[in-house]
Amino acid sequence: HVDATMQENLGEIRRGRDALVAHEMEIVLRYGSMPVRKVERFAINGKLVFINWIFEITLPSGEKVAFDEVSMQEWEGDRIRHERFYYDPSQLTR
Repeated sequence: HVDATMQENLGEIRRGRDALVAHEMEIVLRYGSMPVRKVERFAINGKLVFINWIFEITLPSGEKVAFDEVSMQEWEGDRIRHERFYYDPSQLTR
């Protein structure tokens, strides 16, 4: 949605599709491609969707780490209205 929101853990809520896409592009520029492993755990309850994503991230040191997060999405029609990510940030500071 044009007015979608996204939040990382307890961080600031980002608003607006253009800002959300710009933030995701910054992540790709910082870490390069982030292949996702097969999604094996998810739950759907009406318009709420929970997905356990596991990405492979290459840290600036060159070390590859598995980044494990849970996404909680609230859908409206065929688009995400709100999304919030839950993860342990120490995964990125090994």
